[in-house]
Amino acid sequence: MSEAAFTFEYSLYSHRVRGIYLPVTLTVGDRTAHLVVRVDCASTYCVLERPWAEYFGLTWDSGDLVHIGTAVGGFQAYLHVLSVQIDRFSWETLVAIVEFESLPGAVPRQVLGLIGFFDRFRVTIDDQDERITIEAYF
Repeated sequence: MSEAAFTFEYSLYSHRVRGIYLPVTLTVGDRTAHLVVRVDCASTYCVLERPWAEYFGLTWDSGDLVHIGTAVGGFQAYLHVLSVQIDRFSWETLVAIVEFESLPGAVPRQVLGLIGFFDRFRVTIDDQDERITIEAYF
């Protein structure tokens, strides 16, 4: 494993809701948020729910419009540039901020997707040991 790799045990988060999650820090200007975000290789974009646009001082519909399709329907989102940090890795990327937010009690729909995460890291998931290793491409 190179020095540019990071291994994270995700069992703490996966027991609440089945899935693989990573702690991330998001920043726009002087606003920062620390979230635990689902890793989703089926998602084209990294995705945040609409309330995050307001938190970061972004006008939701001022970004580039994209349509996102899922197995149960589609929705629209707008792309915005955010700074992302996972462990010691920091970069700027497009994030799709969707038009909705999860219902109270539901699992939030924040995800790390192909554009902005998987295009920057080699990702190895060891589900037996509940570990994910990411190795930077940049």
